[in-house]
Amino acid sequence: MKTIKMERLRSCTARIVTGWDKADVKNRLYGKGDTREGQFCLLESMDFPTNETHFDVARDRQFLYVSVMTHTSGDMGRLLQGFEGDSNVVEALFDPFHDHLGLLQYGCGDLGDTYENTHWPYRDAVRNEFLDLPWSVEVEATKEKPDAIHFFFFRFDLRAFHGNRCVGFNVARSQAAIRENSSWNRVSGMGFPDPDCLGHLWLEPPDALCESAMLRLDGDRLTAIEMEWAGESAAACSVSLINPCGEEIANLKVGCKGHACLEPETNFSLDTSGRYRLVVKTAEGENVAVEPDEFFFDHQASADVRPFQFQGTYDWPDHVLNVPYSPDDLRREMAWYKEMGLERVYWLDYNHYDSEKARTRQSEAAGRNLQRTNELFGSTDHLVTAAEAARKAGLEFVTVFKPFEQPMAFMDADILHDRKYFMRRNPDWSGRTGLPIRSVRLFQRDESPFPFTPLDVRVWYARDGGEWTAVRGDPDVTEKLVERAECVNSPAGVISGEVARRVRSLEIGGLSLVADRIAIECLRCDRTLSLRNRQYMFAELDTADGAAVIGILRIHEGGSPAPGDEDDGSWWRDAGGSGHQASWARMDTNADQISTIRAKQIALEFDLNPPLHMDGILEPAFPEVRSFWLEYLKRGLDAGADGVGLRIAHHTRCYDWLGYMFAEPVLAEFRNQFGRAPEPIAEDFTRIRRIRGAFYTQFLREAKAMAEGAGKKLILHVENRMIVPAEGDCYTQIFWDWRTWVKEGLADEIDLKYLGPNQQAAYREIVPLARKHGIKVNWVSADPEPRGHPRSIHEAPLIARRAAEAGLDGINLYELWLYRRMTQTGYPMTRGSGEAIIRKIRACLDGLS
Repeated sequence: MKTIKMERLRSCTARIVTGWDKADVKNRLYGKGDTREGQFCLLESMDFPTNETHFDVARDRQFLYVSVMTHTSGDMGRLLQGFEGDSNVVEALFDPFHDHLGLLQYGCGDLGDTYENTHWPYRDAVRNEFLDLPWSVEVEATKEKPDAIHFFFFRFDLRAFHGNRCVGFNVARSQAAIRENSSWNRVSGMGFPDPDCLGHLWLEPPDALCESAMLRLDGDRLTAIEMEWAGESAAACSVSLINPCGEEIANLKVGCKGHACLEPETNFSLDTSGRYRLVVKTAEGENVAVEPDEFFFDHQASADVRPFQFQGTYDWPDHVLNVPYSPDDLRREMAWYKEMGLERVYWLDYNHYDSEKARTRQSEAAGRNLQRTNELFGSTDHLVTAAEAARKAGLEFVTVFKPFEQPMAFMDADILHDRKYFMRRNPDWSGRTGLPIRSVRLFQRDESPFPFTPLDVRVWYARDGGEWTAVRGDPDVTEKLVERAECVNSPAGVISGEVARRVRSLEIGGLSLVADRIAIECLRCDRTLSLRNRQYMFAELDTADGAAVIGILRIHEGGSPAPGDEDDGSWWRDAGGSGHQASWARMDTNADQISTIRAKQIALEFDLNPPLHMDGILEPAFPEVRSFWLEYLKRGLDAGADGVGLRIAHHTRCYDWLGYMFAEPVLAEFRNQFGRAPEPIAEDFTRIRRIRGAFYTQFLREAKAMAEGAGKKLILHVENRMIVPAEGDCYTQIFWDWRTWVKEGLADEIDLKYLGPNQQAAYREIVPLARKHGIKVNWVSADPEPRGHPRSIHEAPLIARRAAEAGLDGINLYELWLYRRMTQTGYPMTRGSGEAIIRKIRACLDGLS
């Protein structure tokens, strides 16, 4: 018989104050007194926070105050104090709808430099005040040698939360090296911040609070569940016990004294291994705020022993672009992975990555290394050699194909030279060109001044894709406050609304420019420039006949003699002329969803005649494209791989994904289904995303048939960007219908990407649905970081154990070059604690079997 205290998402409740006192909060944080972080711990974390960081949350009638103290001790404190620029960054993150789909991110460095970002899937479907959250922050530093202590005092306008009692919340800390990679600060380093990682912040206390939840097990027999509740509303709650396949297997009613209990005489066997959940429900029509809304526990059933596989991902370019490789080097690496205890290697397949392209995209040294590697391999395909080396070492080998990454592979394929097969703009919605541009107007999102003066503005233009030319003389610049109607910048042009507010306008007039590109260069910005005007259009250009036009906006950060100069390194154009952005953070945003810009000098470019096709992304609606992808998939099967993984992630950037989802087969299918052409309205955008998603699902059906015919596995990645509904701003503007893929059995296995087993989308829906249909689930984990994080050795076995006990089938270290790499002299060297981490994970997994 054993008793288990069930886990839950920790929360905090804002302190209610009549007057916020900075000195009082500062003393509370410094004295480690009654602060709010005490038990605040996210589910993907293994440990509670250390004593090096504290936060406090308070609210009055107008504002929410988030105060953070960071303490960096010893040599690291001295290092940070001497570091030029912001070396210690703190973020506050919110999900104001508390729906686990989007988040707002607000950051500040220890020098007071601020930034904000929005990871929101339905930006055009909500009102601006949700997204334009009024906020401010102050920073104070106290130097206590050899330590560094910083205080961050954030203030947010409560009106933006629209009276919601509970919101998603997190505080994140990021710095060069931190010893508490254990709690809320982890979100800051995930690459794609995920609202699943946010905890609960209660702006008012909940009506019903479960203070404890315990269960008793006798082997696999559940003999009792006991829950203790506080609050008069607890009696309105019931509790469902959900098994790892997502099925309700018991229901408990909370008694009038706040006690919920499953009596021993009703005990039953838990015969499935994995994560069980206690989900709290309220009666229909009852408006009861409950905390928490669920508990969970992991159980390993004696009759359901699940093997757990140790895996790793091998990203070939990350190796060979740094040092030349020979076939023997590759064979030795595969043997080393096997010796360390790995059982499967995923190989990211880019075919013969072109050395000249590596010189252009990476560096001259990368091109030389790749050229030498290709010479050492001769006519032998890297993929074939890797598959043979893995088999010889006793490793299972899976090749990973990224359908939307074509420019990096098969460069001589005919389909890649025919633009009709790529994503395309709607030719019926083409912009107006050829008319002289009379003026350009920029708009702030409110009455705030622009971060540059009229004297700091310079205008450039270009014709027919030619060189940039500066407009002679001083531009006619006027700054004023105007009543601005709410607008949405759609692929068909500007759609005006009825709501208006006062915003600041900057008009550059007196122009007469016949051009296809115009740029406004701001020579000196004295603070962050915000263009995050979601529904209020941030810029427009007037033609000589008075018509307003809009072009694709590109932003150039940093000083350059002319906007768009490819030598400045801030952006590049591919052969088709499509604008691409260098930042991962803005990789999949639309033109009216640009975030704030942190640069001392920027240029805003307006492309009035964007290319009809977007080079880099093939359109799955074409049968020829799907056939091409199948040929690529067949290449992996023919090479001897045990399976093929399909991953939707890619490296192509574009400022207007929404504008390029209208290839001819997509429009034809739309006309077939709805009997008309699409209109620039949100409902039609949703329909088109679903149409494109259906074509991609058709490709997966064909891919599954091919892999099954060869006796091989098809492994599909499911990631956090796939959780966005079709009504939202879907990644690449395709609705990724992963539920249909699972229900139809199109995947033999699922790899979770940018999602961990303790994130809600995974353990509430993805893993249970896959388990119900007999599909294995692996976790592609970017943790632990072996190169410099001192707690990685401690966390590594805990991470692996948690994934196995939660009912997953494997953990995939992403990526293996982080753990072992060859030096320039050809000597293999493990990086940081890489070898120790791998050995500890292996030992942990052996102990579970």
